[in-house]
Amino acid sequence: MNLRIQFAFIMIAIYGANCLKPQFFQDGTLKELSLCAVLVYAAINALWFILDGLIKKLGFGGLITVEKRKEIKTGREFGMDIVRIIAILFVPFIHFFGDTEYYSAPIEGQAMFYATVLRWLVLTAVPLFMIITGYFKINKDVNFDHYKAIFPVLATHIVCCTVRLFTDYHIHEIELTREYVLDKLVYFNYGWYVKLYIGLLLIIPFLNKLWHGLETRAKKETLILTLIFLTAMGPLIYDVVPSTWLILYVTGYYFIGAYIKEYKIHINPVLNIALIAAVIFSAAYATYAHCGGGVFDWSYLGYASNSGYSSLPAFMAASLITILFCDLSCPVKIIRLAAKAVSVLSLEMYLFSQMFDMIIYKPYQQAGYVFTDYLPIAKELLCKIILCAFIVSVIKKAVFSLFGHIFKAMEK
Repeated sequence: MNLRIQFAFIMIAIYGANCLKPQFFQDGTLKELSLCAVLVYAAINALWFILDGLIKKLGFGGLITVEKRKEIKTGREFGMDIVRIIAILFVPFIHFFGDTEYYSAPIEGQAMFYATVLRWLVLTAVPLFMIITGYFKINKDVNFDHYKAIFPVLATHIVCCTVRLFTDYHIHEIELTREYVLDKLVYFNYGWYVKLYIGLLLIIPFLNKLWHGLETRAKKETLILTLIFLTAMGPLIYDVVPSTWLILYVTGYYFIGAYIKEYKIHINPVLNIALIAAVIFSAAYATYAHCGGGVFDWSYLGYASNSGYSSLPAFMAASLITILFCDLSCPVKIIRLAAKAVSVLSLEMYLFSQMFDMIIYKPYQQAGYVFTDYLPIAKELLCKIILCAFIVSVIKKAVFSLFGHIFKAMEK
């Protein structure tokens, strides 16, 4: 018996019990929740035993296989470009819910249920970026070559914020006071993730020392499970695990990326997609049942203080999405180049997409639209935001590239 797998099953069982709680015992006690978790845990083990045995008997190997990669890939990877593109496309979607009154609308009716499904799916945007960081940065050391990566990020932040301040003044007629400019430019309130990412870059070499100091796969898996337990289980077990440890969710995702880099995880694509659907739909169903026609509860299944990024469904869905695409290859060069062209603009598109959110949603907000009013035109609005963010990001990248060539020419 693999104790780490059983520990993961226990966490999933507790999550499953919380998903069933609104339907079967709205005012359930810890005792009732525990009993439900035990039953779910037994069902998971039974299902795993039956399916795993059946698949092995048919000669298809295990349900999930993990093996150390014989060769650690370096350089551009098409599969991870796809993961990054998914993450950046999810960003305008997750902002859509905040900008269109979803969180103040009653969670009732079929449209709101499927909107909640989509909300749990696109919530993986930030977790995917953190996993990507761990995947590509796990071998970085304490040296200038690593830390100099902070400067392009800061430069991009300054340029994008300057453009956004310009639109604030000329389009939204916001007075650019000293406090307002400092709030956006210095305190990163135009892009909280940039501030988090720079902090992560500062400690990455030391996280890597920790990771490489764990000699076995078992120890690395134990580290990841411990971090998930400390950050995702609190809301599911009456805060027995205190929210004090919440910020560790960032390192949890980082080490998941490191693990996927070091070990090849094979899950049948059909099974993987089914698991993603199971996670997302269970979270949406539980949220829908829990709200009972009321407004969205930020503290259900995850902590409100980080929008649910540390929740167990976010951990599971983001990891499964990465595993599904990370080893994807493409023999067509033009497609690889197109994927790279979008992927390298992820930071710019993230920062600019919010600017276009404010511009494109503004007339509808002023007209008093409620969430359900936006649904018929959601596809059109989101396509506009994504396209505009991409075009402006291409221009910004081209200007940076031009200045780079000029500086190199001057050095010669």
